[in-house]
Amino acid sequence: MDLEDLTREQVFDWRVRAMKDPQWVFGHIDRYGESSARCLFTRRLVYQVQH
Repeated sequence: MDLEDLTREQVFDWRVRAMKDPQWVFGHIDRYGESSARCLFTRRLVYQVQH
């Protein structure tokens, strides 16, 4: 997934989903890596989900 190709609305949608269901973050990490997840979901959200 190329994060630069996502629209603002898509990024917002992904973040809302991740806040409601942390599995979205874990799934993204498994597929694209933690670095990508931190860019998409914010470092804070990834940290909160992991701890």
